[in-house]
Amino acid sequence: KYFKLSIRVEDIPGSLVPLPKEITFLIDASNSIGNPGLKQVKAGVEKSLEELGGSDRFNIVVFKDQIHKMQEQPVANTSDNVHQGEEFLNDFQTGSTTDLYDTVLNSVNSPHIMKPAYIFLISDGEPTQGITDSLQLINKIGEVNHGRVPIFGLGIGWSNEYFMNFLTFTNHGWAEFVPLSTVNSIIQLYEHIKDPFLINLRY
Repeated sequence: KYFKLSIRVEDIPGSLVPLPKEITFLIDASNSIGNPGLKQVKAGVEKSLEELGGSDRFNIVVFKDQIHKMQEQPVANTSDNVHQGEEFLNDFQTGSTTDLYDTVLNSVNSPHIMKPAYIFLISDGEPTQGITDSLQLINKIGEVNHGRVPIFGLGIGWSNEYFMNFLTFTNHGWAEFVPLSTVNSIIQLYEHIKDPFLINLRY
């Protein structure tokens, strides 16, 4: 059984200072996403980059049958790096198959300079290469990650909600879903996670 516990702090200006974070955007650019969908994803991620905190670090990873990284490690939030991220995104069109297992595992095992470090997965959750069984994927990624790097997901199009929900819940995050317009949904989910105040909570 799984459940989600939400703790809300009243919005009192200056009462808590957000922690600097590291975030990796994992973007599915396989055939099932389609170029119109990918165009919206690009726009949503670009707007999210504008909302990064001054001390945050970020990276962008686009995956199909292979993994394409903007940089090997997350980079500082500077205007030059954000511009590089936007140019990196613009180079991609959809095509080929989806290898979710290798992509998520690669991001989990990459060096993480800061804590908290997040993975923001944008996908329809339908792997077509490598390990494709949803339960096997959830279990294997959970065993390797062991809660070290929270995974948040945005399921786009007609997505595999079972996979996206349980992959994120078992890795200390959550998933949201959008069938059509993606830009605002990416921004809204990023808004929910952009200002971490507390880590290592026990309850």
